[in-house]
Amino acid sequence: MEEKESFRWLEGVRTTQKLAKQCPDTMCVSLGDSESDIYELFAEERTTENFHFIIRACHDRVVADESGVSSGVIRDALMTNEVLFTNEIHVRAREQLITCEKNPRRSTRYW
Repeated sequence: MEEKESFRWLEGVRTTQKLAKQCPDTMCVSLGDSESDIYELFAEERTTENFHFIIRACHDRVVADESGVSSGVIRDALMTNEVLFTNEIHVRAREQLITCEKNPRRSTRYW
């Protein structure tokens, strides 16, 4: 794992947890994009209660209940919860870099 580029996400989580231990009265949050949606990050031991992470999911992973039994997938589990917070952000328009690009993340944005 240490030789993969995605290892940097694991290092970031570990660093944030160390900082959280040093600041017990502060909530520390590590943010990650879809590249950080790796199993090793979710399996990383949580060493302090004031540390959380937010990851832009790439995979609809299986969710297990307290006994380890599969209880569906993340999307379905989240849809059963109450929305706690909403925030509107504005994303600037952008031109597509390569005309043959099919990835919707890189396509032209319009207002």
